[in-house]
Amino acid sequence: MKKILGVIFLSLALSGSAYAGIWSSKKSELLMHDYLNDGWELKFVNTVMDHALYYVFTLQKKNKVVVCKIKNNHQEKCIEPR
Repeated sequence: MKKILGVIFLSLALSGSAYAGIWSSKKSELLMHDYLNDGWELKFVNTVMDHALYYVFTLQKKNKVVVCKIKNNHQEKCIEPR
């Protein structure tokens, strides 16, 4: 069940502006290792191939979730859904 919810969450997160009015997020200045050092747990790892190769990591701490996306092994971006 958790895996299905994670897949649904990531598909909404990566679907672009189609859900911009429904799903909002806050860009984080922290990197994934900052979250992991702060006690966040790595829950899911997905690979997405679009025009580039993306690794998508879902982190969880209690009832909070953060999604970190790494593009081509060097451009990292983490977002916190609201």
